Amino acid sequence: MTLYIRGPSPSVPGVKDIDIEMNDTDATIFKYIQKLINPFPSLQRIDRIK
Repeated sequence: MTLYIRGPSPSVPGVKDIDIEMNDTDATIFKYIQKLINPFPSLQRIDRIK
């Protein structure tokens, strides 16, 4: 059995949902959430400004 976490695409045209395989048995869910967020650091800054 393989688990994946899927994150919704940010509000950027042409960016698809991201699927990340949860294959590290020592990792927590928070590690995978960070992997979903990190590809879009500039979008985080924009959201903080709003």
